[in-house]
Amino acid sequence: MQVRCANKSRTSAKEWSFFFMLRERGIRDVMIRLDRLRRISSQKTVEEAVGILRIKSKNSGFPFLLVVDKNKNREEILGTFSLENIIASIDISIDFQEQIPIFWRGQFLEECNAVLKRRVFEVMSPIVHAVPENGTLMEALHLMIPKDVNILAVLNGKDLVGILVKQNLMDEITRVIKHHPSADPSTGSQN
Repeated sequence: MQVRCANKSRTSAKEWSFFFMLRERGIRDVMIRLDRLRRISSQKTVEEAVGILRIKSKNSGFPFLLVVDKNKNREEILGTFSLENIIASIDISIDFQEQIPIFWRGQFLEECNAVLKRRVFEVMSPIVHAVPENGTLMEALHLMIPKDVNILAVLNGKDLVGILVKQNLMDEITRVIKHHPSADPSTGSQN
């Protein structure tokens, strides 16, 4: 039996049953709850953050830290810190008026040392986009893809309850593929 969809592609009855049996999960189902994430003060040095990140990422499984400030016994989440922030903060000092960029031995170490002395708030990635906790994964994709956003704040009303990273969406895509009717469970390949 074949069913014609709105996009005029043919969907088999087997595939339709897959869509109905595999519940589509939402943002709430795949997000990372705040209590699972490690935090660091925005005033700490990058060197301190790297030390915490190396230890904590092994334990928590998340390769980033939440950057926070405490205001009158209330924690304010400002953004995230990862090793990618360090790389992005290294000054490659290219003068665009020069035809050939000039690099020298020892420059990499100098730049690394300079970044390690900076404060976390200077190199962190701010969280500027948000989605509702009861939202759909398509809403999240709609923000992430065109704007090249890696992390979204997840809100319940005005309260921050978690974050959603691209890896959460990749994990969900993997789950869907694994359960798709065209996947051969004995070989893990497609029919």
